[in-house]
Amino acid sequence: MKTKFALSLTMLLLALLACSLPGGAPPLADEPATPESATPEPTITPEPTAEDTSCLQGYWVLSTEDASEKLSTLTSQDFSVVNGQIYISFVGSDFAYGSDMLTVRFSPPSGGYAEVEGVFLATGRFRAEGGMLYFSELVSESEIFGFRFNLDGVMAEGPAGAAPEIRLEPPGVGAYECGGDVLSIRYDANGISITETYQRQR
Repeated sequence: MKTKFALSLTMLLLALLACSLPGGAPPLADEPATPESATPEPTITPEPTAEDTSCLQGYWVLSTEDASEKLSTLTSQDFSVVNGQIYISFVGSDFAYGSDMLTVRFSPPSGGYAEVEGVFLATGRFRAEGGMLYFSELVSESEIFGFRFNLDGVMAEGPAGAAPEIRLEPPGVGAYECGGDVLSIRYDANGISITETYQRQR
């Protein structure tokens, strides 16, 4: 009886010893790792790249037909340019938009026709982006030198201070195409699409 008890006790001790030895008990399963939340990379919006404006640089003259159409559209009267030129020039990021001595003819309600002589000038800054021209920081001025009208074939000086003002400015923004010696600028005015075609002079 003592022998059996001693044998059972010995086997129990051996079993306990085996469980306490390295590799004796099955390893516990590792806890699944919790993935760290990824921090999203900040989205960087590229700055708009300024277009090459080398084609624009220089002095351009507007055709007489386009100048007459512009005046008529902006004033809702039948204007025509009979003398002088309208020009636009680009130097660096500056522009100038004006005229030499300009003679403009229109038909007043009284009949016949009237003529106004004067000059105007608008200056400011510009930038080209995505096929568009943007004009800003405009400063403009104009001066009238003569006003006369023709009624029944008789030309007479108009009353002082009655001459309409000649003050033209470029559009705030317009689509443009430039190639060689031709520049076109397209924009809307009074709900009408206007295209101005310029020829390079220098």
